[in-house]
Amino acid sequence: MPELDGLRAIAVLMVITCHLHVRVWDWLWGQRGVTVFFVISGYLITSLALAEEAKRGRLSLAGFYIRRSFRIFPLYYFVLGGYTALIFGTGLWPKKAGVLSAEMPYLLLYLQEYPHYVWQSIETPFYHSWSLGIEEKFYLIWPALCFLVLSSRRAWRSATAITMIVALSLMGKFTLPYASIMIGCLLALVLQPSGVRRWIATHATWSVWAALASVLAMQAFAPWFEVGYALAVAAFLGILVYSGSPLRTALGCRPLAYVGKVSYGVYLVHILCINAVERIVHQPVLTYVAAVALSVAAASVLHLVLERPLIAVGRRLANRYIERSTGPRGAELAIA
Repeated sequence: MPELDGLRAIAVLMVITCHLHVRVWDWLWGQRGVTVFFVISGYLITSLALAEEAKRGRLSLAGFYIRRSFRIFPLYYFVLGGYTALIFGTGLWPKKAGVLSAEMPYLLLYLQEYPHYVWQSIETPFYHSWSLGIEEKFYLIWPALCFLVLSSRRAWRSATAITMIVALSLMGKFTLPYASIMIGCLLALVLQPSGVRRWIATHATWSVWAALASVLAMQAFAPWFEVGYALAVAAFLGILVYSGSPLRTALGCRPLAYVGKVSYGVYLVHILCINAVERIVHQPVLTYVAAVALSVAAASVLHLVLERPLIAVGRRLANRYIERSTGPRGAELAIA
């Protein structure tokens, strides 16, 4: 789905705008790029899990966690090591060294959202990794709930997701990000019946533009309404993937799709790249362009030498586990 890679690219480009120290981009509300990431993540991961369940009869939770670990942890800890080496090795930022020492146990244990919420300071190094902690806590629970606890009560899944969205939305700002991910999961459940997908495809020509307009309206007039924004993004995403719209083609173009493919690395390194660029470039637009270019370049190297090889290792290990537990046919279906 290259169009979803294109959406990822736009999301990470939005995020970079809100982390520049020159505040000329604040009107874009670039932090909502994280919400877009959450919705896409919930949709894709639940869709893939549903596909595996349809082919094998059940989701291998062990296989899921193996793939997820090799997808997320290696690059995260590598970049964290880079932060640690720069701050402690150079001695250029003594204040940051003290803060990083205090938050290091949380970063190492993948509890990075705790210092972000409690200290609420962007001066804490690697602070932007808070969203990764949110996602991993969510995926510790949701696959087990949806595909183990509710495996024999599949009709309850959508109702459970709706209940969780409402509950998480009402519990306060600390749980709102979980509601955004759950909205993406609900979208995958709603789109599972083929009849729903066919109906969307027949009406997608005009409705995809209406859905995009709703996202832009939320971005312009109510960006603070996180759940409403996530719902608008989900509606747009669900229509987009089944439309034949030129918009889908545009989002799936190679440059955007490529940035989307390496967006995880871009997200991890872009703060370092911004700090490096801002020492040299002082014009806002050029600073942004240079920060994006440097972030994509660094992420591309990490993708080639670290991210992609270890994702492949995780898939092989997961498939071996599935083959041992279900036989060769189960592994073939998992690969498919």
